[in-house]
Amino acid sequence: LINVQNITHNDFQPYSWNGGSIIAISGDSYVVLACDNRMSEGYIIHSRNTSKIQKLTDKLYIAICGFHGDASAFLKILDIKIKNYQKNHKKVMSVTSAAQLISNTLYSHRFFPYYTYIILAGIDEHGKGAVFSYDPVGSYERVTCRASGSGAAIIQPILDNQISLKNQNNPQSFLHDPLSVAKFVHDVFCSATERDIYTGDSGTLVMLNAVEEKVEAFNLRAD
Repeated sequence: LINVQNITHNDFQPYSWNGGSIIAISGDSYVVLACDNRMSEGYIIHSRNTSKIQKLTDKLYIAICGFHGDASAFLKILDIKIKNYQKNHKKVMSVTSAAQLISNTLYSHRFFPYYTYIILAGIDEHGKGAVFSYDPVGSYERVTCRASGSGAAIIQPILDNQISLKNQNNPQSFLHDPLSVAKFVHDVFCSATERDIYTGDSGTLVMLNAVEEKVEAFNLRAD
């Protein structure tokens, strides 16, 4: 038996923060989604090769960071719901339908939320790139660019300046060139790893358009 007098306080911590960063940028006819592959907790690195990106359909990818246990559980549920949709409706789920489905699923757990930060990226019904960003309880919006995770405070200001062209006198956009955007995303991750200990080791980058998809790996700091 436990002596109640020896218990100083009750403590229950159902969540862990496993860090990592994710980025998505949408163009007129493409979308770029990237993540780092480090999974850590505090000063302990659990894995150096755990991607935060998962393919949902041929035109739809999801990136998810936060608590790895909740992320895995959420992805399993989401995968089942998408497969059931395709079976029942005889068609592939669109990016806007998937965006609403993710919001509903997160909101249904609002009293014990999934400790996750999610970015959905894909090609919409008009062939344009689409990026949706979520908070843990399902609030979401469609954006041009978004960073989430442990490096978001470092990365998002760079995206606001270089992609959204905020606070520039003579802005020059390179969103018309997916290869330039991919190189920019790689450079941003290299910068983030210099300051964020939860981001690093290696990364995964997905370039997606209406015709094809390309998945690339890149190296980051491993210390």
